[in-house]
Amino acid sequence: MKVQSVVLSAVVAMSAVSFAADAKPPKSTFVLDGDPVKGEVSYKQMCITCHGEKGLGDGAAAAALTVKPANFTDPKRHAEITDEYAYKIVKEGGAANGRSPFMVAWGPTLG
Repeated sequence: MKVQSVVLSAVVAMSAVSFAADAKPPKSTFVLDGDPVKGEVSYKQMCITCHGEKGLGDGAAAAALTVKPANFTDPKRHAEITDEYAYKIVKEGGAANGRSPFMVAWGPTLG
């Protein structure tokens, strides 16, 4: 799988470099390279029910959930969640990533 190879490459690269105590490790090599048009179609089919049309977390099913869906427009969320982590949440589900158990693992559906 592409994600596994990217993560493995990052681990190998990081293990070959020693860092000074005050140095920062290199940024992740993870890159989202999907098709935005297909992504929009998938969002409308799988995500809009909970996250809403504009990603505000206000979809029709949100009212019935005890843990509210993420608001994708929240700047605080963007500061805390990397693209790689968001990808993992979508792929593996919320529970597998310390998030809401109501977030479905879409990896098997999306391939």
